[in-house]
Amino acid sequence: MRPTPSPLPPPPTSPAPPAANSTAAQEGMEAAVGEAASAGAGAGAGAGAGAGAWAGAGDAAARVLQWAQAALLVLLAVTALLLLVTRRDGRGALNYFGRLSLYTGSVSLFAVICIPFFALRPCDVLNNYYAVKPLRHVTKLMGISWELRGGHNLTEEQGGGVVVSNHQSMLDILGIFNIWDVMKRCAPVAKKEVFWVWPFGVAAWLGGVVFIDRVHPTKAHQQLARASKLMVDNTKLWLFPEGTRNKNPAEMLPFKKGAFRVAISCQAPIFPVVFSPYYMVDGKTKYFGSGKIIIEALPPIPTKGLGVEDLDSLMERTRSIMSEAHKKIYQEAMEYAALQEKPKAQ
Repeated sequence: MRPTPSPLPPPPTSPAPPAANSTAAQEGMEAAVGEAASAGAGAGAGAGAGAGAWAGAGDAAARVLQWAQAALLVLLAVTALLLLVTRRDGRGALNYFGRLSLYTGSVSLFAVICIPFFALRPCDVLNNYYAVKPLRHVTKLMGISWELRGGHNLTEEQGGGVVVSNHQSMLDILGIFNIWDVMKRCAPVAKKEVFWVWPFGVAAWLGGVVFIDRVHPTKAHQQLARASKLMVDNTKLWLFPEGTRNKNPAEMLPFKKGAFRVAISCQAPIFPVVFSPYYMVDGKTKYFGSGKIIIEALPPIPTKGLGVEDLDSLMERTRSIMSEAHKKIYQEAMEYAALQEKPKAQ
C-alpha cells in the first residue's frame, strides 16, 4: 500500500495581541480616521475659498469687460458723429446737433477715463492741467480754432489772482482748455448744478473746479472765501462776472460783485479776459460752421490798497476796460465772418 500523504500546514498567523493592546489599536485607528476627515474637510474648505476667490476675480474681470465694451461703444458713436459733421457749409440740424454731440460725447468719455486717476489726487488743480491737453484736439474736429492774445498776462509767473471773462456759450470751456497750459494752475468757478452733470461734474470736482450755490448768496460768499486760499499757490480763480450766458454777442451784461469782492479781500490782482463772439454758431437757424475765436488777455488790474468802499468803482473800471476790448474783437470777428461768407451773429 502506498503511504497516505500528510496534510498541508496551515498558513502562518500572528499571535493574538492582548486585549488592552487591541483597544489601543482601535482607538489609534479611529483617531487617524478623524484626522484624515478633518484634513479632508480643511482641504475642502480651502478649495471652496479658492473657488470663491476665482469667482470674485471672474466678476471683476466681467465688470472691466463691460466698461471696456461701453467705452468702445461710445468711441464708435463719436466716430459715427465725425462722419455726420463733415458738411463744409455748416448748415442743417444734423450737422448742428452732431457737432454739439461730438463736444459733449468727447468730454464725457474723457471724464470717465480721468476720474480714476483724478481720485488718486482729488481736487488738485494740476489734474486738469494735464488732462485738458488731449481735449484741445476736439475743437479742431469741430472746426473751431483759438487765437490767444496777450498770453503773457496770464502766465504762472504773474501769480495767483481772479480771472474774469465774458460768458457766451458752453463752448467757453473749450477756450479755457486751449489756454490752460499758459496759466497752469487754474480753478474755474461754476454753479453747483454743473456738478450733477455726470460724469463731467465728478471729473470737474476732482480736477479742482469750485462749485458754488448761487441761490444762497451767503453760502456762495463763504465758498468763494474758502476757494480764495488757492491763490497762495499761484492759482487763478476763473469767474464769469456776468453770472449767466449772454445771448447778445455785441455787448456784455452788467457784472456781479462776487469776483471783485474776493479780489479785494485777498488783495489779489484781477486778470480780465475777453472772448470774441461765436459767429459760426447760431442755435436759431441750427447753423454750426467753422471759424476762429479770439481770446484776449488784458493787463492785470491791481487791488492792493483797495477796500470794500472801492468795490463798485473797481467793478465798473474792469467792465469798462473789457467792454472796450470786446468791441474791437467783435468788429474783427464780424469782418472775418463776412470774408468767410458765414452768417453774422445777431
